[in-house]
Amino acid sequence: MKIISNFHDYYDTISKDGIDNSIIYLRYTKKHNIEPHFTYLYNIIINMLNCSDSTIIKPTICYIKAPNNFSEPYSYKPIYILFCGIIKIMFAKVKMNYRDFIADYITPLQMKDIAKEYDNYLKLKRINKRITTIDKYNLYMSIDNKKIDIMNKTNFPIIILIPEVQCIINPCLKDFNFHKIMDPYTTFQEIQMYISGVLQTEDKVTPWPVSDKIKSESKGFNKFSFRRQEHPRKSKRA
Repeated sequence: MKIISNFHDYYDTISKDGIDNSIIYLRYTKKHNIEPHFTYLYNIIINMLNCSDSTIIKPTICYIKAPNNFSEPYSYKPIYILFCGIIKIMFAKVKMNYRDFIADYITPLQMKDIAKEYDNYLKLKRINKRITTIDKYNLYMSIDNKKIDIMNKTNFPIIILIPEVQCIINPCLKDFNFHKIMDPYTTFQEIQMYISGVLQTEDKVTPWPVSDKIKSESKGFNKFSFRRQEHPRKSKRA
């Protein structure tokens, strides 16, 4: 698979083992507001959760102002990575006092430990909640690694939905710590198989108009391809 992109991701080094020029991944990131462009994707995921209690399905799992000396409150929100037709769940650690600034992205295993710790803290404070944090965690993890059929709606191999924030198309996965849940070789292979087996069909069109410059670069041409490169002349010895 040949990757044409303006940034480097953690799985790009796998291409050094060999490139199949017949498979091309135009990896240019685009960011959109979820409303109104990608509301249908969010609704598909909510329906997959299969939960009738609307108070559970919220973008925020918990607000943590403690335990110990948490001077700055944090909230933890699930993010949905639609990776090659499969949902992968990650969690965002949001610093609430800085206009919902995302401080870090954490794995499901890390979130599970945080949820248990927070529930234990609430028990010590004798704060009873109808729905525990670990229950919310288990609800979101129930759709992890499940298939999602969105090929009739989008032609992108990777889409990240951050509830109440934005939707990112063809993101840089290393920025989301995706390498903690999938190794580089598997990531590269899954994208290559998805593009060649699912996206590369006659009735599919390119996600957006491709410029002549990108087309020429995909064929191996650059600005020096049809030019004679000038070399400094060597001075003749006396």
